[in-house]
Amino acid sequence: MSVGRNCANFVQAWHRSIVDQEHDNWHCVVILDPSNDKSIPLVQSAIGGDHRFTLFINKNRHGCLRNTHRCTKEVQDPESILVCVDLDDSLYHNRVLSVINDIYQDKDVWMTYGSYIDNNGNRGWSKEIKDRVWANNSHRQSTWSASHLRTFKKWLWDMIDPTDFLMPDGSWIIRATDRAFMYPMLEMCGKKHVRYIKDILYKYNIYGQQTAENKTEMSSLKYILSKKPYKQIERH
Repeated sequence: MSVGRNCANFVQAWHRSIVDQEHDNWHCVVILDPSNDKSIPLVQSAIGGDHRFTLFINKNRHGCLRNTHRCTKEVQDPESILVCVDLDDSLYHNRVLSVINDIYQDKDVWMTYGSYIDNNGNRGWSKEIKDRVWANNSHRQSTWSASHLRTFKKWLWDMIDPTDFLMPDGSWIIRATDRAFMYPMLEMCGKKHVRYIKDILYKYNIYGQQTAENKTEMSSLKYILSKKPYKQIERH
């Protein structure tokens, strides 16, 4: 799943990182918001007639979370493994999907999170979640660790209450969006069904953000952290 806007400088790297994957049993749903650069024609050109991609272009800006949610609705098989690759980022090497597929051969695995490198060559801060956090189901009160590469079963996403993607006024959460879906899934899975991947699988490009966006992010994050944790589930 790939969503984004204003990503023209990264489209080529994003595209190559997917089509060059050694593991070839994949399909990529792409959703683009209106952009101020050449993102849309560049993505259209890169994908061309490749049937492995499904492309949607929004007339209005919907934001990352709303677009990601729509991507999941395009996937029919509940056992599908969903992989988040933003349009301004890329997979780190051509065996990433093979690594992910091998991990999910263990049927106890419902989701993964992992390690990335940023555009300055620095390793990201993602770390293995501590046992005490799992024991207390206290992810929302603990240091955030569950970053790229994020993957999960389609059915797990479907168990999230869609109203938890919305702010109190009914608008879609537009900042801190990763936490809006990762917290519920981590809470539902428990330690047994989550795998942390230490090896770098993702290239993440970090942008500077406007002050107004930072204020929005803090407001969104405060609301997400205030939500009641999901209960751990069992699935047979």
